[in-house]
Amino acid sequence: MAEKTAPGRNPGNTAIIETARRGAMLVDLVRRSIGDNLRRSNDHRWEANSEHCPACRRKGTSANALSVFHGSDGNWRWKCQSCGEGGTAIDWMIAVSGNMSVLEAARAAVGNEAIAFPAAVAATPAAADVETEAEKEKTRALVHCIDRIRANVGWGSEKVLVYLRSRGISDASTAALARNGNLCTLPVEPYLAHRMLCEVLANEQHSGEAWLMKSGLMKEGARLTALAYRPLLFLGTTWLEARIIRAPKDKDEPKGIRYGKQSTPLSFRNGNQPVAMITVVEGPIDLLSKIELGVKPNQILVCVPGVVSWKPEWLTAGVKGYPTAVWELALDNDEPGDTAAEKMGRILAGVGGVWRRCLPFVGKDINDELMSMRTAV
Repeated sequence: MAEKTAPGRNPGNTAIIETARRGAMLVDLVRRSIGDNLRRSNDHRWEANSEHCPACRRKGTSANALSVFHGSDGNWRWKCQSCGEGGTAIDWMIAVSGNMSVLEAARAAVGNEAIAFPAAVAATPAAADVETEAEKEKTRALVHCIDRIRANVGWGSEKVLVYLRSRGISDASTAALARNGNLCTLPVEPYLAHRMLCEVLANEQHSGEAWLMKSGLMKEGARLTALAYRPLLFLGTTWLEARIIRAPKDKDEPKGIRYGKQSTPLSFRNGNQPVAMITVVEGPIDLLSKIELGVKPNQILVCVPGVVSWKPEWLTAGVKGYPTAVWELALDNDEPGDTAAEKMGRILAGVGGVWRRCLPFVGKDINDELMSMRTAV
């Protein structure tokens, strides 16, 4: 299928068209059109009956005549074996609508137009939390601890690095996030980790253990801080997350414990070119995995703490700051990830943002994709 018009020369339009042609959102687009009739054949191919082809809608032909697949050039395409039509996400939108231009179809594919979301939904910032004086004091103590940890604790704990390597993450990627001020590691021996923190946090005002208590990092009556058992630390401005470096003991044990209120998400940038892409990932391991896979000099990575722990104002502020950037919503490939991406997409579309759903080529999340590449090498 030939695209109907030549792309315009507007740089923003060109970026939208090129994003749509790469087509990482194509599976989602087809699923929105035909629902569960599109069936996964493997991680790189989906299939449906030809009656669901928007070009011919032929019945009684091969059950797998319509296919959506990941091409050898890295782009996603669709093809109907009954009528021969196919192409990119742009071609799909043109076939579905019957009368779209290339630019209109590209905008619909990446989510800039009201195809997936008929009504634009404006972002509504959450009401500001009202803190008591005790809560403010606890926040100030936590910020003190975070600042001292960031300034005085390194990232080279060997056993933590071994764990990250087992997840496909190199020391270079770990160091990049550490230089960004967002990652530290503790000794894996709990007593040594506790003692290090006490030494780092102590000042003329309070002992290290007093700071741990005041900040909520250590419970009254506890022998050690909980951080001593979770040596991988991710640091924000007013919050930190401490993670285990082993498999959870059972389904009830959390991989990470977060302290403080996350006023801003983690972000990572590896260049100073004008921002053309903002990629949203789910959790710090996926952030490290994305760094490992490569960050373009015109790209920003944004890490939300989970599919229910993000704030609409983060998205609206991002669109305001980078109005021409395309947003990639690279949340996990599961129902919670899809639901969160849909909500984020509504907010972005409501304030004029350009977005697309970005799924891992293999597995549930970005780390699965990274690990599959490591296995294949």
